Amino acid sequence: VQDPGDAVRTGRAALVDPWVIAMGLAFLAAGVGVACNRERKSRLQRVRLRKIYSLGEEILGAATPADSLDRLNGVLPQQFGVSRVRLYFYSRGTKSLEEVVGEGPAASVVIDAPAGFVQRAVACCFRNKMLLSIPDSRHSPFRKEEDSREPAPPRGMLFLPLLAQGDLVGYLVLDNAVTGRPMPKTIQDLLFTISAQIAGAIDRA
Repeated sequence: VQDPGDAVRTGRAALVDPWVIAMGLAFLAAGVGVACNRERKSRLQRVRLRKIYSLGEEILGAATPADSLDRLNGVLPQQFGVSRVRLYFYSRGTKSLEEVVGEGPAASVVIDAPAGFVQRAVACCFRNKMLLSIPDSRHSPFRKEEDSREPAPPRGMLFLPLLAQGDLVGYLVLDNAVTGRPMPKTIQDLLFTISAQIAGAIDRA
C-alpha cells in the first residue's frame, strides 16, 4: 500500500467478542433460573409447612382414629406423593395391631404370627420399635415365596412409629406405588411431627 487511499475498510471490528457476550448471557440466564427455582421450592415448602401444621391441629381435634385417617388421606398424598396412608393402633387386649379403616372390615395383625408382606414388616417394626424405610419392596427380606399368590405390595413404603409419652401405640404407614426412592430426611422429620400428634390422639381415644 503506497497511499492511504489504496486501503479499503471492509468492516468495523467489534469491541467485545460475540462469544463472550453469548457466554455472559447464558451464565446470567442460568443464575436467574437457579434463583427462581430456589424461590419456587422455598414457596412450596412454606405452603407444605402450613398444611402440615394445620393437619396437626385437625388431628388433635379428631374424635376417633378413623377421623384422623380421613384427615391424613386428605393431605399427605397430595403433599408427599404417597399412594396410600395406613394407620395401625396397638390393642393390648388382643396383643395385635388393628388397622384403622373408614369403611369395611379392619385387618388385624397378630404380632407373633403376621401374614403377608405388609403385616410382616409392620409387626417387625413394632417388635423392634423402629422406623423403617423400604425403597423397593421387590428386594426386601420381608418378601416371601408364598406372597406370589397375593397382590403385589407397594413399590416403596415408610413405617413411622406412633409414640405417646414414650409408649408405642401404633404405626403410620405410607405407600408409594410408583417410585422406589426413599423419602428425604426433611420430609421424614415433618412426618415425625404428625406421627406424634396421631399418637396423642389415639392415646386419648
